[in-house]
Amino acid sequence: MMKQKVLLKSRKSMTVIAVLLVVFTGLCLFRLPAHAAEGFDFYTDNPGIHVTAGDSLSFNLHLSGTGATGSDVALSIVSMPENFSGYFKSGSYEVSKVHASGDAADTIATFQTTVPPETADGIYEIVLHAASDTDYEDNLTIELTVSGLETGESNFHVEYPDQEGVTGTSFSYSTTIANNTLSTQNYNFSSNAPAGWTVAFSSGSTQVSSLEIESGSSAGVTITVTPPEKAEAGDYTIDCAATSAREQLSTALNVKILGTYDMELSTADGRLSFDAYANKPSDVTLKLTNRGNIPLENISLAASLPTGWEAEFDTTTIETLEAGASKEVLVHVTPGKDSLTGDYATILTASCDNQSATAQFRITVKTSTGWGIFAVVIIIGVAGGLYFIMKKYGRGEIMTSSETKTATVIRTMGLTKKYGELTAVDHLNLEIQKGEVFGLLGPNGAGKTTTTLMLLGLTEPDEGKAMIHELDCTRDTIEIKRKVGYLPDNVGFYGSMTGRENLRFMGRLNGLMGESLEKRIDALLKRVNMTEAADRKTGTYSRGMRQRLGIADVLMKDPDIIIMDEPTLGIDPEGIRQLMWLIRDLAEQDGRTVLLSSHQLYQVQRVCDRMGIFIDGKMIACGTLEELGQQISHDGINTVELSVYPDNVGLQSLLKNMKGIIGIERNNDIYVIRSSYDLRRALSKSLAEQGYTIMHLRQAGSDLDEIYRKYFEKAGEKVG
Repeated sequence: MMKQKVLLKSRKSMTVIAVLLVVFTGLCLFRLPAHAAEGFDFYTDNPGIHVTAGDSLSFNLHLSGTGATGSDVALSIVSMPENFSGYFKSGSYEVSKVHASGDAADTIATFQTTVPPETADGIYEIVLHAASDTDYEDNLTIELTVSGLETGESNFHVEYPDQEGVTGTSFSYSTTIANNTLSTQNYNFSSNAPAGWTVAFSSGSTQVSSLEIESGSSAGVTITVTPPEKAEAGDYTIDCAATSAREQLSTALNVKILGTYDMELSTADGRLSFDAYANKPSDVTLKLTNRGNIPLENISLAASLPTGWEAEFDTTTIETLEAGASKEVLVHVTPGKDSLTGDYATILTASCDNQSATAQFRITVKTSTGWGIFAVVIIIGVAGGLYFIMKKYGRGEIMTSSETKTATVIRTMGLTKKYGELTAVDHLNLEIQKGEVFGLLGPNGAGKTTTTLMLLGLTEPDEGKAMIHELDCTRDTIEIKRKVGYLPDNVGFYGSMTGRENLRFMGRLNGLMGESLEKRIDALLKRVNMTEAADRKTGTYSRGMRQRLGIADVLMKDPDIIIMDEPTLGIDPEGIRQLMWLIRDLAEQDGRTVLLSSHQLYQVQRVCDRMGIFIDGKMIACGTLEELGQQISHDGINTVELSVYPDNVGLQSLLKNMKGIIGIERNNDIYVIRSSYDLRRALSKSLAEQGYTIMHLRQAGSDLDEIYRKYFEKAGEKVG
């Protein structure tokens, strides 16, 4: 009986406990708000991501569900790893409460956090909480996997890292940067080049200091390494780096400087002038010196002589000339049998695959006493004849050369020169006016130097004729040399003499003496801005200083015409500026005619009145810069680039209503306008009247570089 009572009591107790549990559960369900599925869902699109230490992160936060519609929601951080920081942001404000629409497409806020730089690799959780004013709430857990290396490591690859060349060579490396990170990176470039070296980074044709590359993409970067002029032979390594906020990529460029090529051609005694007699050989001992630190091989010797002259070398080829060594070669120069008394210029050249050197000699041809007496008799006879004519007919019947001289001082007619099957100059027709600076423009081998030599009477044309002041350049060489000054691309002076001493020597060769010579030297040194350096030895001069002294040397005989061959080659920018000013001054102040040959487009454009473009021995175009641009334009259409402030609808209407407009295109903020005439003046006037400010106005094709390339394309050539 007792046992049954105990069991009954136990059953009643269990029943009471069960009832209490049901009641308690019901009360809990009644008092707690609905869970997320019944209220709203608090989420972000990517709740688990891989990151690296130091990353700054942003998560877009969303609320969806009927429980969030039209309610205000409080945002808070439940938990965050140690040293992490974070906050909620909406627009440009930090927020703690937002208004929710319930639309899943809406971003209610963003959560901003930063992974501390010292964070170790591992998995970290951030728990965020959202609670509405309608008693709904939900938590969001964000999982961050921190790893030192990302999947797919980026790289900085160079195609050919090892290059070599002589001093003065620029080295170009093609590299590729691959961004294999999970985000866009902005890479900043740097290098550790030795002092005096320059390293330039380029993307396409634009030089850059940084480059933005999207995730999973790559970009090509050209690295140009330029050693200083006097870099010593040896091996050099230039480390280049591309650094972003996340990573540093590096690559090594190896440069091997082989040394310096430098060759000098002079004579054993240093003199560059001698006397000779017509049809009789005169011996000159040439001295060829290798002043570089690399052996020179297969050196060829040649001479450029007046018509009818001959030069015979003991040897025309030197197989090897070691660094620092010299070699003497005997040359026998024989003036032509018909050579008249006077000074002649002869150019001797030594050249190999890597270097060349020239020496210009002044040769004075003398005649025997018998011929001198005969010449005096002829002169007296001519003078007597002129006196008789003037006496009989009066001076009005005779026209002097100055009275017959026309504005054209240089003229070529069908001028042609061939070397075997190669036509160096092909039927050149050219006229150059008094006081004009005319540029012969073209690449090496185009025929510029050959044309110059024919004008100077140093080589004879195969066809046609060249005239200077109506004098035949082939027959009247002595008179032409009095009227024409020549400045070669590499002026030769006695290095052991000062600039003043060199000018004094040249002045005496031209018949100047005493006080008049010294005054002229002082005046010329001042004019070419060489007074301070006049008493220094010319062996210490820079190339630009030698060129300016060369102009003073040319002016010593006061020529009407000056011919310059590549006058700015190898000169620094300041030297070029001074030389360009001097050339313009020779034409504008003195009225001299200047003919210069060059392939330096920008310099020619700055100084020349007119230009002739040479390609394969032919002058394919001639005129002013504007005329050249018009000649190459298609169908007479003018193209103008325009940028204006403000850029509005009124501007577009104004442009469309202008007369002669053929078409208008837009390239970013630049309007490209094609018209039937040059509308720059009319355009400027109309825009000014309507209150517009012109930011950029340029006629397309007006740069010599553009014109030059178009002519090459038209001629079927490829320009670089």
